[in-house]
Amino acid sequence: MTLSSTSSGPRLHHYRIAKFDPAASAAERASEWTSISDVGKRFGDELLTQQGYESVEQKYLRAVQAMMTSSRVQAVGVSEVLWTSEDKTIAGVEDGAVLAPAAVVEVCRAELREELSCHLEAPDGFAIDVGFDFYLYVTSPMPLDDVVEAIRAMGLFVEYGIPSPYHIE
Repeated sequence: MTLSSTSSGPRLHHYRIAKFDPAASAAERASEWTSISDVGKRFGDELLTQQGYESVEQKYLRAVQAMMTSSRVQAVGVSEVLWTSEDKTIAGVEDGAVLAPAAVVEVCRAELREELSCHLEAPDGFAIDVGFDFYLYVTSPMPLDDVVEAIRAMGLFVEYGIPSPYHIE
């Protein structure tokens, strides 16, 4: 079974989610960690621990789950798979695969950990791309204002109108 999206569907809403303030200066942003490979390094006076990393990662995964739930996503297609890890143990992750929302969360975890890269998209245009520097891009056929406020309450920043640079609609 494959999923395909419609090219002439409803207006899509684009969101970029990050752990850091997009209004911060370049100097301020330079002192932020942006990768799991930063665990064990110092940023300012703080040491990034595995626990600290996983705490932020969990916020991103809750944001993904909340956005899928609000958008009523039942299944997501996988495309543009690029493995960056020798360990390819996430079952069913290959071009053309169809994943349930719980599996999508696990794929996003692997992407945040830089184990793989792929594009995730539902037939209605809902899509997820995990980018470099710990950015998460979500596209939805419906506005997700209620979810955006919940994500901000978790301590993440959400910007409107920034489409994924990793997948052209």
